[in-house]
Amino acid sequence: MIIGNRLTNEVTELHIYTKDEELKLISPETNLKDNDFINGLDIEWNYKDDDDKPATFEIVIKGLSQTTASKIRLKDNITLSAGFDDDIGEIATGFVIDKIYDEN
Repeated sequence: MIIGNRLTNEVTELHIYTKDEELKLISPETNLKDNDFINGLDIEWNYKDDDDKPATFEIVIKGLSQTTASKIRLKDNITLSAGFDDDIGEIATGFVIDKIYDEN
């Protein structure tokens, strides 16, 4: 069995609740008709668990404009969902604890 974006249609949605609006991000680029989503981004996430500390997720968003990135602030709430095709479920909720913007 081969697992990957091309054969299984893996989808990641990230909702970031900023002070002024909800940013809805989706990866990979889809034919989604919902204009509220920022489409065509590359979202990668990694789960880190340490029994002595709360679990954390590192989320890397490639292709996000500086204008949109500047709307994201520390302590903004986040919901991460992922799945395959139309079978998408919530993976984690939390808040921004660090933010780095790299123009490359």
